[in-house]
Amino acid sequence: MAKKPGLGQREISLMGFFGGIIVAVVVSLLDIQGLSPEGRRCLGLSLMAVIFWATKVAHPGYVSVALLTMYIVLGVAPANVTFGLWTKPVVYLVVGGYLIASAVKNSGLGQRIAYQYILRYVSGYTSIVVGAYVLGFLLSFLIPHPWPRSFLIMSVMIGIIKSSGMSKADGANIGLAVFASSAPVSMILLT
Repeated sequence: MAKKPGLGQREISLMGFFGGIIVAVVVSLLDIQGLSPEGRRCLGLSLMAVIFWATKVAHPGYVSVALLTMYIVLGVAPANVTFGLWTKPVVYLVVGGYLIASAVKNSGLGQRIAYQYILRYVSGYTSIVVGAYVLGFLLSFLIPHPWPRSFLIMSVMIGIIKSSGMSKADGANIGLAVFASSAPVSMILLT
């Protein structure tokens, strides 16, 4: 079997590895007016990480840990600033929200609640949009963080959009309503 022309993932990753390092060094050495040496190093390292992520040099988690470590090693920021977020309870609330959303989704509880609501109260386009807000409120008791809750509601709404034969524009508006509702609904219970 003949090999396909073009670059394989290994070659792309290798080019991304060296390209990312070159970009980091060049940006760090540039004299950017109004940006401190630490700021230039931070910008260079951040661009390097983006290149690594885009070219799949390594798993995104490893690239992230390497980026944070390089911030400390190269004196961009001290360790208590770089890893300070992990000492605050808010990050665990977000992680817990995703874990709860995953459990609710995998158990089917979220979909059962959503489908029951839709069967009883949804009769048209407007009621679907209002339903996105109401479902967000109801699920906020189970899923405290708005983004996992919105993704769960959106998975239900996609099924409704597909089964109803809605236009792409109407489906996009419903998707916007689901994510736009996450902020005001979160303010009701302060989740």
